[in-house]
Amino acid sequence: MKHIVSAYMLFIIGLCFLFGIPAVVLGVIFLPRHTSLAFGRLVFGTTLRVAGIKVKVRGLEQLDPDKPYIFVGNHVNMLDPFVMVALVPRPFVAIEKKENFKIPIYGWLMGRWGNIPIDRENPEKARESMISAGEVLRAKKEIVIVYAEGTRTRTGVVGPFKKGGFHLAVETGVEVVPFTQVGAFRIMAHKTWFMRPGTYELVLHPPIDPATYGRERMDDLVRDTREQVLSAYDGPRELPAAEAAAVHS
Repeated sequence: MKHIVSAYMLFIIGLCFLFGIPAVVLGVIFLPRHTSLAFGRLVFGTTLRVAGIKVKVRGLEQLDPDKPYIFVGNHVNMLDPFVMVALVPRPFVAIEKKENFKIPIYGWLMGRWGNIPIDRENPEKARESMISAGEVLRAKKEIVIVYAEGTRTRTGVVGPFKKGGFHLAVETGVEVVPFTQVGAFRIMAHKTWFMRPGTYELVLHPPIDPATYGRERMDDLVRDTREQVLSAYDGPRELPAAEAAAVHS
């Protein structure tokens, strides 16, 4: 029975990719940004609910609608960006690994939306990406989303956080909003097409002012942000030794 449910969920999401995403693409091309965002929220939110995934957000009331923010949190599965569109009611861009921009349709759509590619193997190119993100924050007062692990979790454990987004926060003075994606790994794990119905919750934690840390206490900023993310996380904190050895072998 669970395989039938999974097949149904994949079918519904597949229909969204076939019909919904092209409609969103047209919206991004021809409609004002706030209108295309509202349309995307409707399309992706409806698709997820019909597929059996309840999405909800907690903590929006802590944010000032007139201020930019850097959202920093965990990365779980391929549904993450669509859940963000469905739940975050403000324009935003994300910093993504450059390889994602080579994915047919998705890569073009993310580029058109304004997402910023980052070359994780080239520090100079990565620095240029952060400069671009800083310009978005200063000029457009938007939200920049950073999946701080740099990749999706393979095991459900939240990995170490990379410092790129935190350098951006310190350089711009823009507050960091830790976020936790709860329930996502149970719904769909890494490198599998098997899906389960469930609740996909986005928890937004209180903003952290990077000015209280500065460059000298960057490691403390990273640690405190990650601890906030983990405080609401429903997955394992660490793997048993045998499993950890298998993952890294």
